[in-house]
Amino acid sequence: MSYFVTVTYDIKNEGADTYAKIAAKLEDFGLFDKVVGSSKKSLDLPMNTFAGEFTGDSSKSIRDDISELINNFFKAEGIKGRVFIFVGDSWAWGIRNT
Repeated sequence: MSYFVTVTYDIKNEGADTYAKIAAKLEDFGLFDKVVGSSKKSLDLPMNTFAGEFTGDSSKSIRDDISELINNFFKAEGIKGRVFIFVGDSWAWGIRNT
């Protein structure tokens, strides 16, 4: 089954290079700071928010797998912060600019 995953995070006391390192690693995991709509137009997500489409057995297993990847990366890099992971199976998304 196909799932849409959204990850957002805050980190403590880190510089711009850490944000770039996190973005690169999340991209390696299949999470991106842009989404592509049905019109094929690429849209930027809010800061520190990444999303991607994954295939798996359940939303819980996808959440656990993504959580473990991110947690291991943060630990290895000594990054302290908070990560929120959402996994949905029947999704619709939209972006509104104000």
